[in-house]
Amino acid sequence: MAQPGTITMSMRELDRLTVIQAVIEERLMPWRAAERLGLSRRQVERLANRYRCEVRQDWFHVDEAGRAIISCRSICARRL
Repeated sequence: MAQPGTITMSMRELDRLTVIQAVIEERLMPWRAAERLGLSRRQVERLANRYRCEVRQDWFHVDEAGRAIISCRSICARRL
């Protein structure tokens, strides 16, 4: 069972999140992300737009290695 303040994600969900983040950060083209995820380019653009609207910048930060670290407390506080 997950501890309070943590999010459990499957590897597929985690991969989708990192690909969408790469599209938003313009490190990956939407059509390339669509190929990787098995979706249409338009669906990837919709997911990226939804992510931009839903996720606030203070929910995550980038560590020294350049990986996005998600702050679960902010997400859980918003759900309440």
